[in-house]
Amino acid sequence: MLKWKESAALIVGVVMAAGAAAMPLPAEKGAVMTVTGEASVTLPNDEAQITVSKEVQDRDAKRASDEVVKAGNAAAEAMKAFGDAVKVETLALSTNPVYSRAKEGETPEIGAWRSVERMRVTVKDAKRVPEVLAALSRTMTYDGITFGVSKQARESAQDALFEKAMADAAAQAVKTAEIFGLGEKNVRVESIQSATPGAPGVRYYAAPALMNARMAAADAAPQVEAGEADVTLRVTMQVRITP
Repeated sequence: MLKWKESAALIVGVVMAAGAAAMPLPAEKGAVMTVTGEASVTLPNDEAQITVSKEVQDRDAKRASDEVVKAGNAAAEAMKAFGDAVKVETLALSTNPVYSRAKEGETPEIGAWRSVERMRVTVKDAKRVPEVLAALSRTMTYDGITFGVSKQARESAQDALFEKAMADAAAQAVKTAEIFGLGEKNVRVESIQSATPGAPGVRYYAAPALMNARMAAADAAPQVEAGEADVTLRVTMQVRITP
């Protein structure tokens, strides 16, 4: 019985070896395949986007609009103290009627006017977010913050990421060639494409109402954490494996 087991094992080994040797070779012109290499690095979020707004409802449209514009102008003026460290954008500025609830058969009437201004402030140095928030809160209401990695920081890491992603893709191509019993010299690169997927920003989820209440109660700058983000670069390589 023992001899039969040993013979069976030997037969299985021979069959497996024959199967490996029977691996078909690429065509004379070679086999084309696509491989994707990837490399990532974790970077500190170094910039932030703060969204603030001012909303006023009044029976007089001009009075509502004037109050909102005054608040927005004051916020924009306060941001000038930070120089090139911040960039201010007006996202929306509007005044719309608020209609009263009419009884059945009656026509709704304008009961008030609602004026709204929304602004986005990009802070190029995340460390300055607390003081920027404190300055904005004097006239505007905090809506949210999104932290992220700046374009400059991403570009600085790109060369090292590209090299690692290329090595990853090349290793996959050579490994495939080795399966055919070939080697690195049998692999030829035909095209390369690279892409850096945009990493989602880190959102600061503290309740806006709570944050606004704290900022109104004290003049101290709120403390927030910028966190980190993964920056990834992918390389798509088309290679030809020739016999």
